[in-house]
Amino acid sequence: MNPTILFLFWITVVSGIIIGDGGGYSYSGSQSASSEEDHYGGHGDHGGYGGGGHGGRPPRPPVVSSKCEDGWTRFDRPQGPWCMKVFYAKQNYQTGVSFCAAMGANVSGYQNAEERMFVANTGRTLQAQQGEELLGEVWVGAIRNPACSARGVCSPSDQFQWTDGHTTGSDGILWGPGEPNVIHPYDKVTQDCLVMHTSAADGQIARWNFGHGQMDDSLCWYGWTLIACGKRPEPR
Repeated sequence: MNPTILFLFWITVVSGIIIGDGGGYSYSGSQSASSEEDHYGGHGDHGGYGGGGHGGRPPRPPVVSSKCEDGWTRFDRPQGPWCMKVFYAKQNYQTGVSFCAAMGANVSGYQNAEERMFVANTGRTLQAQQGEELLGEVWVGAIRNPACSARGVCSPSDQFQWTDGHTTGSDGILWGPGEPNVIHPYDKVTQDCLVMHTSAADGQIARWNFGHGQMDDSLCWYGWTLIACGKRPEPR
């Protein structure tokens, strides 16, 4: 073959290859752009980046703790936490109800012996701090069951009902000897409220030969020196 013709043929082939490579890059770029549109469009349709559909995880609910306020003691009851505080504040039962209500609380009942003795021991300490008589009584958040206004009609565990809206059962009650006697021995009227006696020290008796932490039905208008308020903890 003529050398000149061969040289011209070689130039033509090389030019075709260069032009073909340029076209291939342009096509590949167009395919890439199309894939990206499908990719983002697909997620938008399914809610991954746009609204609706199966988006991200829902936010977790906030963690709520239930801590008692400073100066209040927490007890973990089967029905939930309960906060109590004992006060030296001489008053009758009705004024005691208002006293606790001013702090968002109720006159407290006792769920079990642990709570009862906590209140009795704390009351003893408060009574001693006053420098007065060491024997004391604590108002209890309970009133007589109206159906039990006569002695012998109801069992001792059914005589009173809790009023704080949280205490349940009768494990927190410990009657003194012969109690509840229903009718006041001198005034001859029904004793519709409940108190707990405290002694001056372990091994010593409380007023009227009651043991420390034992309970006694009482006249509601009498002015006893101690009261235990109770309430649910505030969510924080």
